[in-house]
Amino acid sequence: MEGGYFLHMLDGRVRIKVPEIKRSPMKASQVEKALAKVKGITHVRANAVTGSVLVLYHSKTITPHRIAETLRELGCLAFNETPPQRSRRLSDFVVQSVAEQLLQRALLALL
Repeated sequence: MEGGYFLHMLDGRVRIKVPEIKRSPMKASQVEKALAKVKGITHVRANAVTGSVLVLYHSKTITPHRIAETLRELGCLAFNETPPQRSRRLSDFVVQSVAEQLLQRALLALL
């Protein structure tokens, strides 16, 4: 997890671990309403069961790190360290995924 909170990130889509909403439907609802008002965010779904927030956004308007910072400002994330300033590119995730698949196939071939 990049920065400790990003579970999954693609251009325009990020899932963030938010322990403060886990088992708290009221807090999850508050997070959804607050993030939905942020310019550049098009959809928010906070899950009180998993403790994660899915955010769809316009990447030219807002970054995942700014979204996480907004959650921190709402009292939902307490960064122990400064989050990275640059989001990973989609190609980074594709390369990582392909490398994992190749490694998995190589290990299976050894069996």
